[in-house]
Amino acid sequence: MTSMYVVCVQSLIRNFCSARSSGKTTSLTAWATILWILSTISTVADAYCTLYAYSWQLDFPGGPILYLDSIQGQPVPALSYATYLLTMWVADAMMLWRLVVFYTDVNALARGLILSFMSLLYIGSLGTGCFTIMLSSFNQTLYSTLSRKVAIPCFTLSVTLNVFATAFIAIRLLMYKRFTEQSLGKKQARKSPYTSIATMLIESSALYATWSLVFIVLYALSDPGQYIMIQMLRNVQVIAPLLIVYRVSKGTAWGETTSTNLNSTLTEPVYYDNQGGSVIMHRSEQQVSLESSDSSQANSECKGESV
Repeated sequence: MTSMYVVCVQSLIRNFCSARSSGKTTSLTAWATILWILSTISTVADAYCTLYAYSWQLDFPGGPILYLDSIQGQPVPALSYATYLLTMWVADAMMLWRLVVFYTDVNALARGLILSFMSLLYIGSLGTGCFTIMLSSFNQTLYSTLSRKVAIPCFTLSVTLNVFATAFIAIRLLMYKRFTEQSLGKKQARKSPYTSIATMLIESSALYATWSLVFIVLYALSDPGQYIMIQMLRNVQVIAPLLIVYRVSKGTAWGETTSTNLNSTLTEPVYYDNQGGSVIMHRSEQQVSLESSDSSQANSECKGESV
């Protein structure tokens, strides 16, 4: 997680020094820094409690686990839960922003319905999450019966938001891929930075959505695997958005004008020139090179016309 954060910040700083979208670069740097700080605090606080319990509280009646349950209302455990939920909300906000970017030029009614639905999920997650934090001040652990009744809806809303966001973004990319294949052919469509499987997985934050879904299922079933998943989720919910930030910093992520620019490029007239057995498609200022399937035949035809 920290390595990914450092790589992102370095790339963003280079953009800032080159005066390329300095305002956006500053915002993304601040957002990434806040996300990393919150996740780090949550991880350190949880590690401190666990280390203290298993190092100095082995003789506690019931063992270290019951000791951890008994201190849930104290500042350090409460800090761990609060910063974990804050990290989740900041990561979810990134998904909402990416949805806005992907659906900027879509029909206003469809865009409004999608964003309204996703915003309601986000607000619901905020409300139930705040109540969960309040319960921690009454010695209620995240795994207690009362907290589960509130935390399960909170995590479920967050998971639902991420699953739907992943689906909506993936659908948008698949529609673009289909349009590109129809316009240029499958061979040229593969060269687009937006049609690869890796791009779809990163841009849609599929890693975060999948991990969150597995965790909420284990949490709802009170399966012991939930303790492992939540520890890993602290890092996954930071790494997945940082991968998107890195693509934005490199200029390879989907932007507000990407769809409009690509549509205008792909729908302009095409002119062909034969140059050394290759065909060049001219679309405004962009050139897409296509290798001729039979260069020898093209050369012979040119010779025949000259004669």
